[in-house]
Amino acid sequence: MGTIEILGKWNSEKNVFETSFDPSLAGTSFGIATYEPIKNIDGEEFDYIVISSGCRIENFTKDSRTINESHSAISKFIDFFANQKRNVLIKLIMLDKDAPLKEQGKLLASQIDLWASLPETKSINFLGHSKAAIMSFDMLKYFKNPLSYLKTNLYTTCAPFTGTIIASPDKITQRIEASLKERIPSKLLIDMLMKIVNYINDSMSSYSHMDFDIAPPGSISPEYMHLYDPSFITDIFSENNLNALSRLKSYTNICTKIDDGTLKDCIATANYVGVGLCLLDELVFDEPSDGFVTYSSQRLVEKHVLNREFKSVLLRSSHHGFMTSMRLTRDVMGVMEENLEMQDEIKQYRLCEKRIWGCSRM
Repeated sequence: MGTIEILGKWNSEKNVFETSFDPSLAGTSFGIATYEPIKNIDGEEFDYIVISSGCRIENFTKDSRTINESHSAISKFIDFFANQKRNVLIKLIMLDKDAPLKEQGKLLASQIDLWASLPETKSINFLGHSKAAIMSFDMLKYFKNPLSYLKTNLYTTCAPFTGTIIASPDKITQRIEASLKERIPSKLLIDMLMKIVNYINDSMSSYSHMDFDIAPPGSISPEYMHLYDPSFITDIFSENNLNALSRLKSYTNICTKIDDGTLKDCIATANYVGVGLCLLDELVFDEPSDGFVTYSSQRLVEKHVLNREFKSVLLRSSHHGFMTSMRLTRDVMGVMEENLEMQDEIKQYRLCEKRIWGCSRM
C-alpha cells in the first residue's frame, strides 16, 4: 500500500500551487505515493525508482491518502525489484489536473533536489510516460542541487516530442469520424460509435493544461487557449533543456510501436487497452504509431541529443499502454536494471582501481 503526500493544488486564477485548498479537489492535485522500502542488502544506499504515467490521484484511488499498488501497475515494479540485488524505494508521481506541465516539472524538480541531498540516496531513476516523459525532459533545467544531475537516470517512454493529436479533443474526434465514414456506410452506426468516442474522450481528457500542453500547435480550439501553452512542445529541444540533459548520470529513451504482432498479442493476453490502441492506430494515424504517439515523434530526440550516456530502445510488438502488459513492463524494468547494474560495475571497478593505485603509492 502506498501512502500519498499531496504537494499542492494549482490555483488557475493566481497561477500558483497552494497547499491549502478545498479537500474535494484532492483527487486532482499533485501528489506523490511512497511504497514500503525494498531492502535486500544491509548497509547499502537506496536506488529510487520514481514513476509517473501522467495520471491523476483520482485515476487510482478515491480517498486521496492511500493507493493500492495493484491499481497503478506498481505491483509489477515491486515484484521485479524485490528480486534484484539492491535496495529500492518506489515512488509514484500523480499530476495536477489543471497546472501547466512546465510548473509541475518545477515542483517535481524541487522534490528530486531534496531526495538527491539525502545520504542514503544512491540514484534516482525517473521513468516518465507520455506527457510525464515530456514533463520530465523539460524539468531538468530546474534542478538547483548539483547532486540531482549526478544521481539521476532519466527514462522517457512513449514521449510525444512533437505533441500528439490525441491531446486535442476536437481534432481527434474529427479524425476518427472521418476515418469511420471511409469504412462504414451506415450513418446510424457511425453516430452510435461517435457517441462512445465522445464519452471516452470526455472521461479521459482533463480539458486543461495537463493534456492540452502536449497537443500540437494549432490544434486547440480558441475556447481553451487560456489553458494551453504551445511553447511547451515547440521549445522542448531548447538549448537550456539539452544542456541540462547532458549533465545527467544517464538518459534512455524507450519507444513503442504497433507492429503485425501487437494486436495478436493483446488479444491472446486479453489486453483490451492494447486492443483499443491498435484500433486508434488504424483509425487515426497515417504513419507508424503506438496508438497514441507516432514513432517518428518518439524518436525525434535522437537528432538533438549528443550525449555518450544516451540510449534509444524500441520495445518489440508494443503499444502506448505498456504498463498494462506484464511482458512490456518487464522489458522496461529490464532496461532500467541493466543500466543500474552497469553503473554498479563501473563504481566497483573505480573503487578497486583506487585501492590498487593507493597501495602502489604507499
